Amino acid sequence: MHSRYRRRIGDTAIGGRETVIHLRVRRFFCLNAGCEKTIFAEQVPGVTVRHGPA
Repeated sequence: MHSRYRRRIGDTAIGGRETVIHLRVRRFFCLNAGCEKTIFAEQVPGVTVRHGPA
C-alpha cells in the first residue's frame, strides 16, 4: 500500500437535500515493471469508477 486519501462523491439533490458520500480510499504501488501506472487507487464496486466525477 502506498497511502490513503479522502474522496468525496456527490449526487443530485434527493428530496431537496444534497447527497454526499465520504470515502477513505487506499492507493497502491504497482510492482509490475511492464505497468504504465506506478500508483493506482482502489475502486469501490458499484460506487466509484476510475476518473469518475467527484
